[in-house]
This record gives sequence, C-alpha cells and structure tokens, in this order.
Amino acid sequence: MRIVLFLGAMLALLHATPQEMQALLEKAKSAKTLQDQENAAREARFKSSLAQQKALTAQAQAQLEALKKESIKLNTHIDTNEKKLAALEEKLHIRSGNLGELKGIIKQMAGDFYEFFVASATAKPASTQFLKTLSSANRLPNIATLTSFWTTVLEELSNGYFVQKTTLPLIGANGAVREGALLIAGAFGAVYEGNYYNYDTQSGMFVELGKQPGGALSSWANAAYDATKPLFDMPLDPTRGELLRLSTASPTIGERIDQGSTVGYVILFIGGLGLLFALYKFWVFVRLDIALHKKLFSSPLVQLENFYQTHAHLLLDQLEHALESHLSKARTSIEKGLSLLKLVATLAPLMGLLGTVTGMIATFSAITLFGTGDPKLMAGGISQALVTTVEGLIVAITLLFIYTLLNTRAKEIIAYLDERALELLSHHKDA
Repeated sequence: MRIVLFLGAMLALLHATPQEMQALLEKAKSAKTLQDQENAAREARFKSSLAQQKALTAQAQAQLEALKKESIKLNTHIDTNEKKLAALEEKLHIRSGNLGELKGIIKQMAGDFYEFFVASATAKPASTQFLKTLSSANRLPNIATLTSFWTTVLEELSNGYFVQKTTLPLIGANGAVREGALLIAGAFGAVYEGNYYNYDTQSGMFVELGKQPGGALSSWANAAYDATKPLFDMPLDPTRGELLRLSTASPTIGERIDQGSTVGYVILFIGGLGLLFALYKFWVFVRLDIALHKKLFSSPLVQLENFYQTHAHLLLDQLEHALESHLSKARTSIEKGLSLLKLVATLAPLMGLLGTVTGMIATFSAITLFGTGDPKLMAGGISQALVTTVEGLIVAITLLFIYTLLNTRAKEIIAYLDERALELLSHHKDA
C-alpha cells in the first residue's frame, strides 16, 4: 500500500510546477522541524520519568532493606519471648502442682451443680448464672471465687430442704393457670390439695401431674397438706419428679382391659359367663350335698332307693338293667353343664392367641407406615398382643380349676350312688 502511495506521489511530482515543488519542500521542512521539537520534548519527558522511577526504586529498595532488618529483629525478639514464655510456663506448672487438676474438678462440679439447680424451684437466678460462668471459665479460680462457690452451693442446698406453703401460680392438669397455697418440700416435692405437682423449667411454674398416684402416696399427700403440726410425714422424690411419673405410668386394671381391645372384651365376656355358670353349678352341688346328708326327697340317693323299692319285684338281671338306666340318667343330670365349663376354659387361650395375632398385625402395620423410630406407635399393637394372652390364660386357669373341682365332686357323688346301687343289688340277691 505504501509503495502505491509513493508511486502516486512521484507521478504527481512529475506533473507539478516549480512553484508547487518549492512550496511543498518548504512545507516538508516545517513539518520536520515541528516533528523534531515534539520528539525532543517527548524524550525529555521520558528521561525525567526514568529518573523518578529510579528514585522510587531506590527508595523502595531502601525500605525493603529496612523492613528485612526489622523482621530479623522481630523474629529474634519472638524467639526470645517464646523461650521466656516456655520457661515461665514450666515454672508455673511446677509451682501450681495439682492446681491444674483442681481447676478441672471445680469446673466439673460447677457444671454438675448448675444442671441440678437450674431444674430446681428454689434456686436463685444469680446463683445458677454464677455456676454456669464458673463451669465455663478457663482460668484457675481465686480464693474469693472458691469461697463464693461453696457458699452458693450450701445456700442453695439449704433452700432445697426447706418446707413451706407458698401462694404461687399453678398449672392444672387441664392446662388452666390458677393460684394456690402450694406445699413445697424444697426441690423434691410439691403438693396442692392432695395432688402432686412438678416444677417445669421452661415455664418456671409448678405443673400438676396428669395422672396422680394412688394408694399410700395419695394418703400421705393429703395428710401432709392438711397437717397442722410442725412435724409430719411427706413423701419426697429425690429424682425431682421422675419417680412420681414412673409410679403413674403403670396402667390401671381398666386401662389394661382397654388395651385388649375387642378381642379382650370378648374373652372377658365369655369368661364372665363361664364364671356365672360355675357359681350356679357350685350352688347346685351345695344343694345336692345338703339333700344327700339330710336324705331329702330331691336327693338322688333317696330317688335311687325309691326306684329300687318300686322295682324290687323284678328279677335280678332285670333289676340290674333298670338300676343302670336310672344311674345313667342321674349321672347325666349331675354332670350337666360341666362340659360347657371345659369348653370355655379351652376356648379362652385360643381367643387370647387370636388377640396376640391381631395385635402383632397392627404392630407390623405401624412399622410399615412409620418405621421403628417411635416405639409409642407400636405400643398399642404390642399391648393388645400381650394383654389378650394374659386375659385368655387367666380365664382358662380359673375355669379349668373350677371345672376340676366340680367334676371331681360329681364323680364322687356318682361313685357313691354306684356303691349304693351295688349294695341294693346284693341285698336283692340274698333275698
């Protein structure tokens, strides 16, 4: 491209006049002079900038050298301080002796007491905060801190064993809040109108147990709340409510029956019918024994003797067959209904087994839907499985025992009638 422009310029010069050529030359000289001046100024600026850069470089190098010397000095100082610190730590370790272990023991004890007092109704907030701070401290406590530690613990322990009636807001079993004169036995028991209360750390209030313990615990609570003497008996829970919860966790007989569900109700129903029938048969045998001893007309023995007297004219063989027929009817009358008791005693454990199977099916269904993370979801099926088995066994054992007694007595009566029939036949033979 430059060659083309140069050739074009040359061609233009060939056709230019001398005046034009002179003007062009002058213009070129002027442009060259101006270009030389600009180049000289630019070169001067470059030389000035270079000098500044060299000066800055020299200054930076000087600062770097100074910083290197300062770094060497500081490293030397650090090494010296580390040696001094190691020597001081060794000296401190030698002088402290077992104080390091003491610090760990104090922290552990402060943490244990904090966990104990933070759940106590009698603990002061300032005391619990002091114990919390002491349990997380990293420095060895001084004499004043140790003194405050054991005085705080003794003060809170003394408050924890103080028994008094105090009017406080209480949370009932239904969640309603009311005020009442609560009998507080330190951190180990609280009673209001014969009902037990536990301290709730989240709400800072006493909450009534959802289910109150019965028996002697209930009697003691009522007696303690109504006591007018300075000395009285009151049950204390050293676990601050856990034992009371466990004592009420055991289901009552009615709750156990409810756990058996439909199969359990059926077992108890047929067991009740069997027991009623057993009582009826027992009453029948009592009347039968009275009739035998008093020889009443309703006695099978008297009926046997009357039958013999009525058929005494028969031959021996005929009389023997007649007595056998009469004894067979008497035997059937005496043993009537005993097979029903045996049937119920046999059916009850089978019904219990049915409840066990249905309960396990419910348990596996809960496991399929919810997994095994929450045992409460499986508790209903397991309870039914166990309770129905127990109910079936109780009914079976009871009725089987009664059946054995009644059947034994029936056999004794029948054997006695057989002996009396043989005596009558022997007399008839002699005659």
